[in-house]
Amino acid sequence: MRQKVKTITITIAGIILFSGSSMAQSPNTTPKRSVGNPAKRPPAVKAIFAPDLRLRGSESVEINLTVPKTYHKITFLFENWDQFPTDQLKPSAEPPSSPPNPCKQVKTSTRLFAILHSKNGATIGCTELKPQEDFFFMFEQDEVLPPFVYVTVVDRTQPGILKSSLVSPSSGATK
Repeated sequence: MRQKVKTITITIAGIILFSGSSMAQSPNTTPKRSVGNPAKRPPAVKAIFAPDLRLRGSESVEINLTVPKTYHKITFLFENWDQFPTDQLKPSAEPPSSPPNPCKQVKTSTRLFAILHSKNGATIGCTELKPQEDFFFMFEQDEVLPPFVYVTVVDRTQPGILKSSLVSPSSGATK
């Protein structure tokens, strides 16, 4: 009698995991191999890393252009810089050519960028990231701050995006 083996495919963040069905076995028997192409074990999957975004503080800043404007300068940090994938913290040997700079207004060859989003996913701003350093975004003072924001970290030399935890830019509360 031949046993059927079920294969279930689960896709999570672009990683495909294969899982064979469980077969009831007694401790002293070995499972029978199916004839044909046996399933290969999946490669080890790295734990998905989430940057821990925190509010460092805010201050009022006036920029004196033709028409002076007052802004909220909201400063953030990652509480877990030490847990970032080490390959992402190494400087790039040469300016990456692909993908392009996600922050069009910032002319730089920096490797890491932080893109700020409101809780609903709307993009608010973009800035370059330097490992172990705080970073900030400017909001016009007459704008209402979103209740919660998150940051996606883009590495220009590697595929994939890291999504941070949610934080309130006004109170520092986290979700």
